[in-house]
Amino acid sequence: MAGWRIGGALGLGLIGVAVWAAGPPRGREAVLEEGEIRLSSVKPIPVPDRPYVPVDVRDPVFGYLAGLLEKGIYGVVVTEHLEVAERASHRRSSIPFGLVEEVRRAPGRPGGAGWARACFFERLKVPVPYSILSYHPGSLVSSAVVTFQEWHIPRTSVPHPDPAAPGPIRLEDVTLWAVIEGEIIIDIHGWVDAILGGKLDDTYVVGLALFRYQGERLAMAVGFNAEGKGRSGTLDLMTDKIRFPSPPELKAIGRDLRGRVVRHLARQGIPAWIPPGERP
Repeated sequence: MAGWRIGGALGLGLIGVAVWAAGPPRGREAVLEEGEIRLSSVKPIPVPDRPYVPVDVRDPVFGYLAGLLEKGIYGVVVTEHLEVAERASHRRSSIPFGLVEEVRRAPGRPGGAGWARACFFERLKVPVPYSILSYHPGSLVSSAVVTFQEWHIPRTSVPHPDPAAPGPIRLEDVTLWAVIEGEIIIDIHGWVDAILGGKLDDTYVVGLALFRYQGERLAMAVGFNAEGKGRSGTLDLMTDKIRFPSPPELKAIGRDLRGRVVRHLARQGIPAWIPPGERP
């Protein structure tokens, strides 16, 4: 733990030198001030009769939100939108969308990051919506409000974990969301962690991602466990199943995307993650 903190502090310190060379970082409160202005300016999206859901996303609620992203639509979504999406698909969603008060998405300044916010009716604690090895391994915990910065990367590459590979891992249509305000925790049952030998850990999520890899659309949560070790989990949107165990390529993607989130936040003077025992 101490070693990780020293290494993490050194890494963030080096990032900080580059940031200060271009101007001082703004910090969380200043960044959120801009976010509040952007998010409060968007209007409700009309509830569609026939919601657009991409063909490669099985879950209707996830698909409806992915469709808004794909079409570049900003605005406010409420529970009714998600109910209509599920009803029109004739498929049941794994997402407990009845607990969602609203989801907002707003553009940023020209050339800057956009914004997204999820609001629940109260602090959330529900079973993890997806099973691993036929078990729901724990709980998904979230503050009542979670605010994100959003940015898009049309194409990028990730170093391949196999030195013998012919080239890097190619990703397309990458969208990243960095947690600015609030918290998301994946609280894994202790017996599951013990049985799997640490392959599943409690994870403090610092970012979410949606991307295409080898023609498949995947969603990923990235974060840290209580000891500060990087963790990631991947959802296959076509099958609506967690990829477990995670292959080396997806672990490499998780490391890379987590690093991008940490650097994005550090440039603004925001720590991506604070150890649980040191949180205010």
